[in-house]
Amino acid sequence: MALAHPCLYFDESDVSVLRIRVQTDPVTRERYRLIVRNKEDLLAEEFLTEEYANSVFDQHGKYYDIAGQIGRMNEVLGSAWLIEKDRACFDKLKALLEHVSSFERWAGPDNAFQEVPRRSELTTAEICSGAAYTFDIIYNGLTRAERRRFADAIIQKGAMPLMMDWVLPETRIHAMDSMGHNWWAVCIALGALALLPMRDEMDAPRRNEVLDLAEQALIAYLSYPGCTLFNKPASYDAKGLFYESVSYFAFGTGELLQYLFAAERVRGRREALRAALPEGMDRAILSFAYPVSKAPGVLFADFGDGSTDADVSGMLRWYLRLGFASPAAQAYLTYRSPHRSFVDLMHPALFARGNWDDVPRTVVYPETGYAFVRSSWEKDGTMLALRCGFTWNHAHADAGHFMLWDRGVTLIPDGGTCSYGSPLYRTYFCKDEAHNVLLIGHKGQNPEEQYRGSKFPGKLFDHYLGADFVYLGADATGPMSHLCRRMYRNFLWIENRVLVVIDDVRCNAPDTVQFLLHLNGERTETERDGLPCTLLKDGPASAALYHVYPSVETREVTDCVDGDRALAHLEYSTVTKAQSVLSIKVFVLRPDEREIRIKQLRGNGSVGVELRESDRNITRRVWFNLQADGRRMHVNSNNVIDGFETDAYLLMRTLTGDAEQDFLAAASYHRKPGEAGFASYIKKTDVYAP
Repeated sequence: MALAHPCLYFDESDVSVLRIRVQTDPVTRERYRLIVRNKEDLLAEEFLTEEYANSVFDQHGKYYDIAGQIGRMNEVLGSAWLIEKDRACFDKLKALLEHVSSFERWAGPDNAFQEVPRRSELTTAEICSGAAYTFDIIYNGLTRAERRRFADAIIQKGAMPLMMDWVLPETRIHAMDSMGHNWWAVCIALGALALLPMRDEMDAPRRNEVLDLAEQALIAYLSYPGCTLFNKPASYDAKGLFYESVSYFAFGTGELLQYLFAAERVRGRREALRAALPEGMDRAILSFAYPVSKAPGVLFADFGDGSTDADVSGMLRWYLRLGFASPAAQAYLTYRSPHRSFVDLMHPALFARGNWDDVPRTVVYPETGYAFVRSSWEKDGTMLALRCGFTWNHAHADAGHFMLWDRGVTLIPDGGTCSYGSPLYRTYFCKDEAHNVLLIGHKGQNPEEQYRGSKFPGKLFDHYLGADFVYLGADATGPMSHLCRRMYRNFLWIENRVLVVIDDVRCNAPDTVQFLLHLNGERTETERDGLPCTLLKDGPASAALYHVYPSVETREVTDCVDGDRALAHLEYSTVTKAQSVLSIKVFVLRPDEREIRIKQLRGNGSVGVELRESDRNITRRVWFNLQADGRRMHVNSNNVIDGFETDAYLLMRTLTGDAEQDFLAAASYHRKPGEAGFASYIKKTDVYAP
């Protein structure tokens, strides 16, 4: 039975229904008009040449530009051909296929000269899947000879080179363990997608065999457990979060979902592939999101090679088109993508407004090392974002790195985002100095871990969600173990306004410790409440950073020069060398909005900070138990802190009038002398009301 075209993302009946809606529904007509408004420009646009594509000698050349031109013409001219039967659009698309079919290859010129020569790469996948879509939408207007000629080009220059490099057992050169996760998913998913509309132009048993193998490879991608030998983490954690960053979550997962959608149209329901999809991936990727009033409507925590203005709508559209319910994805699309694609017009449900309620305001991903705490899902709220996990490829050397957002502004940003074309990408942007981390003796992670992976990754070792606070414990020791035996970063985030950071470090030898901070706005060094204080301001957002303990030297360090801008960070360094270093810092957002008095505390074997709000009659005392810093073996961290007998690692006492609540991190007992109090045979993190 011959395959009816179009078939990849819709069929002729879908087009007919949409054509009527364009004619009769003003909203649909306007959405369609926005899609095709550049039709005349694209009809006049010259095709990019193979010489142009090869003008840059690297693995991609300028073939991404070729893929981009195909994509633009498919969206605009293909839509006009299907809805209006505009013959000029058909002729242009046919000429486009003639043009790209004449290329010798669909891959950057450097691939043939790799140590193991490659037949294909990412741009091959983009070009062949785009050409397959062109082929699909103009198929019925082509002669049999034209169909054969174009199909041969798509198969021989795109789809099969990808299958030969990535899938087929007799020729495959790549493994999940050796390549970036996104390459694996993109190359296999889009290469296989290009074979879907070729049922009448390719031997059916062979085509089905290749597609079955490709689907097995995609299932392997979704369930990849990591590899100890190559220091490579699992693709996804148990909560559906992809480990590498928001941009590379979308790039790879999105193409896989795109293939699944098309494959189910052409081959029927793909139960095994559906079953392998991580549950909650929509909520996981949107946990990075930060809604704002200004364009583009949603920003993202840009860990690693992510971007604050990343666009993950492609992945979420395919997710929704597959029939998965996701109110948060619909809310994101409303904010980020008010103008939609041609395929979107065939799925009216995608235009529902949705809401963010199914994404928790506070969410921790212990396996991948991410944590997000936000005040609400309202625009321009407050968000704390933290990462302490693997270093590998697009995941930078940033164990213990945090960012702070308020009033639509990244007040404390990630300094490690740049284009790959920058000569500073590897030498600066991927390194510790570009992030809000700790250094020891001005040294950070071993630079080779960026491409060899972190043998001992960071991790989130503890977290607790209280009624008005969140505690996050980050262990950055692993990737810094050549310099220290202990690097624990403790974050107490109180009422989405006050951040207490307690760093507990044990160096391999006496040394200084540097607390790094990146800013977008202005800063002023001053003194408040008798403590050194840095005032931070960026537009409507502001904070006061109190250096509670110990004494530090403050300086602005210029790391390097990128074009006409100096790349710099603030460095707060301990003054004297020591083997054990404890640091307490307090960030107060909007410090002039509501007074909070800050005071250093010292006890017998303990240090801390008091936060007093007279207007609300609230006092919090945050203590660190020095007996719990690893110095004791076979002896508990027994101490008397603020009138309590306790072995807690951290203690936060909250006093409100006559009421009292104590937060205990890693405690087995906490009591007034002679009372039972809080008791556990193992150390627990919990809240206790005396």
